[in-house]
Amino acid sequence: LLRRGERLRELRRFALPEPAPAARDFATVDVPLAPLLRAAAGVGGINLSADPDGVARREHLVYRYGGAAYPSLPLAMALGGPAGHGRLRDSGGSLILRLAGPEEGTARTRRLPLDEGRLWIHWRGPYAERPYRVVPVSRLIQSYVQISQGAEPDLDPAQFAGAYVLVGSSATGVADIVPTPFGANEPGVMVHASILDTVLTGDVLAPASAPVRLATVVAAGLVTGLVVAAIPGAAASVGAFALLLAAFSALAVGAFLRGVLLPWAAPAAASAVAFSGAMVGGYMTEGRRKRELKRAFSKFVSPEMVETIARDPAAFRQTADRRELTVLFSDIRGFTSLAEELPPEEVARSLNEYLTEMVRIVFRNGGTLDKYIGDAVMAFYGAPLPRPDHALAACRTALEMLEALETLNAGWAAAGRPRFEIGIGINTGEVVVGFIGDYERRMDYTVIGDHVNLAARLEGLNKDFGTRILLSEWTYNRVRRYIEAAPLGAVRVKGKEHTVSVYSLERLADA
Repeated sequence: LLRRGERLRELRRFALPEPAPAARDFATVDVPLAPLLRAAAGVGGINLSADPDGVARREHLVYRYGGAAYPSLPLAMALGGPAGHGRLRDSGGSLILRLAGPEEGTARTRRLPLDEGRLWIHWRGPYAERPYRVVPVSRLIQSYVQISQGAEPDLDPAQFAGAYVLVGSSATGVADIVPTPFGANEPGVMVHASILDTVLTGDVLAPASAPVRLATVVAAGLVTGLVVAAIPGAAASVGAFALLLAAFSALAVGAFLRGVLLPWAAPAAASAVAFSGAMVGGYMTEGRRKRELKRAFSKFVSPEMVETIARDPAAFRQTADRRELTVLFSDIRGFTSLAEELPPEEVARSLNEYLTEMVRIVFRNGGTLDKYIGDAVMAFYGAPLPRPDHALAACRTALEMLEALETLNAGWAAAGRPRFEIGIGINTGEVVVGFIGDYERRMDYTVIGDHVNLAARLEGLNKDFGTRILLSEWTYNRVRRYIEAAPLGAVRVKGKEHTVSVYSLERLADA
């Protein structure tokens, strides 16, 4: 037997010629037994360099010890021993390997790209699927015995001619079990077989360049942020994020099928960070927008309608536009005289009770309170949320106002307080509706236009006709099937060139 020093000197004849490719450096080495070392056509390192998570994905092809470089076992097998060492050269981040062909002039060249000095293993499958032929050692022993006895062996030795044979163990008790991408209990020999396969076939996996990897991460974050920020609603944003992750995954798989390793985890993480940031930003922005809308509309519409508007703030345009609406004016008859005759406190108390009840009725019927004009109430229907029955809602409001006023008058009479009488005018037509006013000081959500003025004129005509609720012909034509109304003929209204037919609303048709 050779002493260790002699074995190390014997090992030197298997070293790669200098200058050797960059290699992993080792301080110690285990040398084969002397008979094996003398008989070997080549030697190679069998060390495994797993990734930080313990999984074998890429391995060194060259190792350095004692000032000399040695090939790994798969590379040594591909080179065919020291005689083939000259066919290996370093090419700045890759190893160029020239494989001898079966005949003269049939050599093949393999470029093996390295990632941090290691070759990515192109796995063909787990050991359980037998991507390479597996021969149990028991069959080898049995065949050897059969041959020695002159019998026909179970295994024909000819089948091993020209083949690369690796000897290893798959038993879990021999401590040669390593984690691979296919599982935590794969035989270590599968790693060497897969590396040898990758080297011989040249079916390598090349990591994407640093600029491409960086561009992928930036693009993933940027696209996710822009898409999620542009989509309203949390559910839709989550769906878009899932689709983007699927797209990134498909891109990575497609690149892998073409032999390019495009990172997935970093773009996915960038996408997740961008998604979270967009969702938080959107939540804060949407929350602020909802608060602004609630604050803006809480004075004009019912709390229920405010919540409806706030649920989808993106669908609401805070601008003025043209829309067909129904406008209602209600005014107290002779209020000026009452205010002069009664103490201010009593006037204010009765007026507050009256306005509170009238506005409650407006809100209950889906109306929008435009403003108080002294003792008058102005409301409109069909905005900010559109509704096809805005004319009927206004008529229902007017009738309920009269009913509520009778109840209020009964209570005031019992308390010795004066009664109120009101007149109501209703008109339907195209108006301009939206926030109008000084952007820096005061904005009101209101309606303007000729049809608004007509509704105010109709309210005043109640005194001339001795009626309580007057409708224009445009309102009447939209609700005639649902109400009972008396025609009063055509009148010329101040500010109108043509006459307008008016109707006295009596009741709802089903009342």
